[in-house]
Amino acid sequence: MATSGGDPEATTPVPGSIWDVPEYGGRGPRPRHSRAAIAAAAVSLADAEGIDAVTMRRVAAGLGMGTMSLYNYVPSKEHLVQLMIDQVSGEYRYTDSPPGHPAADHRAAILDLARQGRDITRRHPWLPRVMQRPPVFGPGALRYVEHFLGLLSGSDLDTGAKMEILGMVNGFAISYGGVQAAQAEERARTGVTEEEQAAAQVTSLVSAAASPRDAGCTDCPRDLIAVAHDTALGAGLTRLGGLIAIGAALSAAAWLAVTPRVRQSGSSLRSTAPVGSEGNRHLRRVLFMAALTARRCNPRLKAFADRLAAAGKSKMSVLLAVVHKLIKISFLLLKNHCPYDPNHNPLLTPKN
Repeated sequence: MATSGGDPEATTPVPGSIWDVPEYGGRGPRPRHSRAAIAAAAVSLADAEGIDAVTMRRVAAGLGMGTMSLYNYVPSKEHLVQLMIDQVSGEYRYTDSPPGHPAADHRAAILDLARQGRDITRRHPWLPRVMQRPPVFGPGALRYVEHFLGLLSGSDLDTGAKMEILGMVNGFAISYGGVQAAQAEERARTGVTEEEQAAAQVTSLVSAAASPRDAGCTDCPRDLIAVAHDTALGAGLTRLGGLIAIGAALSAAAWLAVTPRVRQSGSSLRSTAPVGSEGNRHLRRVLFMAALTARRCNPRLKAFADRLAAAGKSKMSVLLAVVHKLIKISFLLLKNHCPYDPNHNPLLTPKN
């Protein structure tokens, strides 16, 4: 049970959010300290000594007040942590687009938010620990959510899916920043260099996975050390960025590089270029295997492929068309949260 008032052991219930408690009641003298100042003092203490050092007594002493006086500003330690989280959320810097005009490159804008989240966590290593609690949205967090959803305003995703993407990106950035902060603390404590730290991690990985079939790994630590640096975050975020871009089935097909391309130079050369090698090759391989099976075993897709073959399309063109059908079907199933119905006829489905 949360506590409130002058006695920290009292059982008087208090609101779950500090923002449900008025900062200033409007009667009597104006308080000497603002919530922003209290949060800043708590954040500074956590940055210097860790989150375990943040107690109501220590924060009150840093502000030059008695512990009981601090409870008049902040009803409980939980509310103090809420203020701290929102305080560091205010460190994000947003590049706002004009109303009704989403960012030209929303992926780049989202990845920039993720990098900022990583950097914020490195400055405040205690952040991942306090984030492991039911979320309470203060002004800073609401500003982040509003901006993030605005970047996805041009997609076909529903609000739930957009919030899932927000959670994945933000969670990945904060987790990665926490790991980097812990590694920096270890370097400061032991004196090892970043290269030595990364080499030890890779050597441990190779040793644990050593077997005759892994003999080719003996030369890999030098390559993996480079990946273990800051570029790893960019690589991970780029993969997330690929998922963020999928707002429609055609976008998914383009991301997987299974869309036909035209090769043209002036009026003398015009032909169909082969499928590109970009995109997620592992997922593309799975889709091609699924298309081969569907070409033989799914009655509707088999009939569809047979029509294309009868029209003179090449085997690869027919297979690509089946892949496209699978992507569209999968996208719609995920979007509508429904199972696959082999008897579904889209021409008979009423439109809203």
